[in-house]
Amino acid sequence: MAQLGWFRAAAGALLVLLGTVAFSGLFVRVASGNPVAAVLALVVAVGALAVLLALPVRLLPAVALVVFAFFPAQLQPDQGVGNVLRPALVILYVWVVRRWCTPPQVGGAAPAPHPALRNVLPHAATYALGLLLVLWLWMTVGWSVIPTTSTSWTIVFVVSCFLPLLVPDARAEATALRTALLWSGAVLGAYAVAEQVLRTSPLYGAVYGALGITRDASWSVYRAEASFGHPLWAGAFFVVPATLGLVSWLQTGRTRDGVLGGAAALGTLMTVSRGSLLALGAGVAVGVVLVSLIAARPAARRLLGVLPLGLIAFAGLSVFQPLAEREDSLESGLSAGVRTRAIDIALRAAHDSDWLGSGPASSGVSGRRFDDIVIENSLLQLLISIGLPGLVLFVLLVGAACAAALARRDVAVVASLVAYAVAVTGFNSLDAVRAMHVLIGFLVLLALHGAPTPPAVRRDHRPRRAPAAGADRAPSGAARSLVKAEAQR
Repeated sequence: MAQLGWFRAAAGALLVLLGTVAFSGLFVRVASGNPVAAVLALVVAVGALAVLLALPVRLLPAVALVVFAFFPAQLQPDQGVGNVLRPALVILYVWVVRRWCTPPQVGGAAPAPHPALRNVLPHAATYALGLLLVLWLWMTVGWSVIPTTSTSWTIVFVVSCFLPLLVPDARAEATALRTALLWSGAVLGAYAVAEQVLRTSPLYGAVYGALGITRDASWSVYRAEASFGHPLWAGAFFVVPATLGLVSWLQTGRTRDGVLGGAAALGTLMTVSRGSLLALGAGVAVGVVLVSLIAARPAARRLLGVLPLGLIAFAGLSVFQPLAEREDSLESGLSAGVRTRAIDIALRAAHDSDWLGSGPASSGVSGRRFDDIVIENSLLQLLISIGLPGLVLFVLLVGAACAAALARRDVAVVASLVAYAVAVTGFNSLDAVRAMHVLIGFLVLLALHGAPTPPAVRRDHRPRRAPAAGADRAPSGAARSLVKAEAQR
């Protein structure tokens, strides 16, 4: 126990030291150019740190998710050190430091064993594949065609995706994170509906206008963006809580999960993103199959209700005017043509680097040697930038996380991972949009530490009524004779 305490203290001190060095470097860099901005940033950082230290540690990942979902994307820097130290990542870092610096519980009831102890293989595989992917990323930085950009991208990707791996037991955090994800998706989904109806963003548009931020996104139809600044980014987010809520309702019958997931699904529709809608359908389909195969005593009427609900959803899509207008637009045809050509370009660029990659975040530079189009497929971009080994490791990592969740019968998290993986194949997310990387970290945390999902129980199942105290059945005649004989001895 003493050795464990020393190890935790040393690890916590190292994390504090690394964080202090990183923040000090950022402060010095900002102060050299704008001292007033540096002082204001320092005051805000100290106040935010005080709040994060006062909050219960189990809530910090949920707070990071809320900040990620609601903080305007256009206000976050996309260049320089600020691109690495994003608010959600800083909150997650403080969470890891506090967890490592918190001494283990002494006395009281011992916590229940972690579910991973009963299914060690998928849990260990996730850690091993994560470590191998990190090592491969740093190797590819060594031969990158743009080493500075590759280094900053790798730092953001590693911190965003793998911080949850540094906390061995985050079950309490996963419970809070799951609730925050469902409610955030529902609230932003309702906002996206209002945005689509008004054809303007009433809140975030006003913020951007007050700050003088111009946005030149011109679409053939109006597409909701919520807080993310782009409909594709918003769609990739919405599919996660939508799938999580709908499949959770399907498996457990919790009405709240279904309602919140349905609101997030409406948000997905309001982005008018065909790739996100396809991802949502794929995630729900996987959830339906898994629930029917492995869930204990699934509610038959919920499973049977999927078909009419699917038909209603399909009918709604067919009459949703913005989606129909986008299907007939020139923009839609050009987008489909670009995605078809991207496959050939990605294969040629990957072959040019001997399938080892040209360096993280370099797919744009490498692809433009063969064509000027943007490769709107994250997996193809990874094939170019980190090579075939890196792409295989990433896919296996997602598969291992799915296996860890499936070992607990947490079908909703598996379906959400599938939906996210399908969504990012529809645009250049992983290689180009660093702000979205942290969503992978949230999903990894849910996959590794989510509580075992209770089985769905039929509504008409009536448990036996327990006998009232003192109302035990009278002993039989033979038992009375035996008691009388014992009393006469």
